[in-house]
Amino acid sequence: MNEDNLRDFLAENLHLFEDGLELLKKERHLPNEVGASGFLDILAKDRSGNFVVIEVKIAKYAEREAFTELLKYMGLMKRHLGAKESEIRLFIVSPDWRELTVPFSEFVNAVSYNVTGFRVTIDADSVSEVSVQLPLPLSIGRSIIPRHWLQFYNEAGTRDQKSKLYAERISKRGINNFVIVHFEVKYEYTAGYCFYFAQQRESREFHENILREASAERYDEIMTFVEDLDEDDALNEIADASTDMINVSADELEIGHPEKFKGWYQRGNWIIEKIFRFGTFSRDERLTDEMIINELCGYTGQSHTWYSAAARYGDKSKRAEIQSSYTNCLYHNDEWRRDLRDILEWETRNRSGALAISVFNPENIIESIYLYNRTGDPSYIPKFTVVSDDQDDTRLHVFRGLIVSTGKAPASWTEIVLKHFDGDMSGYHFATHLHGIYEINDQIMRDLGLRYVTMHQIFDRDEITEGFEPIFRGSSIRTKESLSGVPFDIWIEQHSGLVTAIASSFETHVHYSKEMEP
Repeated sequence: MNEDNLRDFLAENLHLFEDGLELLKKERHLPNEVGASGFLDILAKDRSGNFVVIEVKIAKYAEREAFTELLKYMGLMKRHLGAKESEIRLFIVSPDWRELTVPFSEFVNAVSYNVTGFRVTIDADSVSEVSVQLPLPLSIGRSIIPRHWLQFYNEAGTRDQKSKLYAERISKRGINNFVIVHFEVKYEYTAGYCFYFAQQRESREFHENILREASAERYDEIMTFVEDLDEDDALNEIADASTDMINVSADELEIGHPEKFKGWYQRGNWIIEKIFRFGTFSRDERLTDEMIINELCGYTGQSHTWYSAAARYGDKSKRAEIQSSYTNCLYHNDEWRRDLRDILEWETRNRSGALAISVFNPENIIESIYLYNRTGDPSYIPKFTVVSDDQDDTRLHVFRGLIVSTGKAPASWTEIVLKHFDGDMSGYHFATHLHGIYEINDQIMRDLGLRYVTMHQIFDRDEITEGFEPIFRGSSIRTKESLSGVPFDIWIEQHSGLVTAIASSFETHVHYSKEMEP
């Protein structure tokens, strides 16, 4: 059966796809005012009144051209018929999906149309079976799991030997896409060498299979533990557990994460000697060490504390990546998360230039107060900045996340410790260690008389206008002219007694050293 015969048979048997389809026309002509016209194999209508475009592909060359043609046809349907994207369904039909599966999967994930693939089994002059062809799981590209692992050694030679053995055992387990970083370690009172392991984020099914094959008992334990976690946290736990029991000896073992990597690396305590790449990391010719380091630091969305990204003019894919990856460090910060969502949606709809975003949100206001008071360094103050340029507008829009006072008198340090840590700073240690401090940070801020706000600035040549708490209405932005509260640094000065009490408590119970500052 050739392609024309298959098309004719399917046009007469639309029920094979779903009930209620009505044939409108075979080989429906679509005129084109700016190029070659097109012909739809089958145009039908479903019970809801939507167009159903059925494209039949058999020949190899047709498979290669299928999705270019579909994009053209969809554009012509919108231009010629005035159809909305939500009113167009696409059926791609083929008896052989070997060359279609990968481009079909990318097409499904790249467009907003409702797309379904169908595999047909041809029997003489008829079709004996029609089944849905599912797309491949979405490939997310390079994304490092935020659960890392590091092993320390007194001698570089031992480290090198054990690192090689670790890579061999990880690969044997079935994990092929990962990096191992070799460091020289220089702490205040000790020195040595370490290797640092981090793996690519794969599908949940992949990580589950690796863990199940490694240990059925550990698999059952982890699957019970992750039942109440959200999808991202569950995947991270499963991926982390999938590397358990590798058992390569070391002088010291530690878990790693983006915050730890960034802190020790940027302070100069970890000196990178070499980055070893495996799997996809080794096959990407343009992947630099700097790009890998940025991923390990969590700048691209893996960190729970910071985020940084930029998009050039016309870079839709980077903007889409930003919109899907900035929220990880704002999990408990509802105010900034909502504001950034609105800012990025407004920017996408109304701006056509460059975009830059930077977020620092440790979600531990007590620690932020202590570190800022100790160092005087404003980089310890939680903040965000979004800069939006436009080729057709001379004005530069800047949005800034700030901490300001509410005007309410803060509770005493004794009252805060009693309320949130049962009157004992060991409760703070416990909350910080188990990350529970993030969940109560907003309550502590309210007790301190502090809150998150957003400022909007417009730079128009020599003129600067600013407002607060922006509200977006279409392309316009409404703001308040001023706020009743004072900025964070002024609040610090006004409540020096409270700040001193916090600092004294930290110095007595937490034992911060300069090296331990994040």
